[in-house]
Amino acid sequence: AGNVLFVKIDGELDHHVTDGLRESVDRTFENKNMRHIVFDFSEVTLMDSSGIGFIMGRFKKTDEIGGKTLLVGTNPYVTKILNMAGVFSIVKRCKNREEAVRSTKMEVR
Repeated sequence: AGNVLFVKIDGELDHHVTDGLRESVDRTFENKNMRHIVFDFSEVTLMDSSGIGFIMGRFKKTDEIGGKTLLVGTNPYVTKILNMAGVFSIVKRCKNREEAVRSTKMEVR
């Protein structure tokens, strides 16, 4: 939607999945001249440290161009992992897709 790439992740976000997902997301992000990424985690059932690395890598890409990486739909399990890793100190969690879109339109000060 515009300059926002929406990525819905289903199932497990672990080392078996992250390499292929990283390539696909990065290719789309760069080829479509996107600025922001919104990850929908509502269907994620498992996440390990490679999932955290995946998010942080995408955060770095968006941050370098003044964009944002946002998360929606994090269940209690994923929320706990991301809190423990400190991800929410730099990546915003939104209630839903609409809030995420609004967040991409706000100026960073």
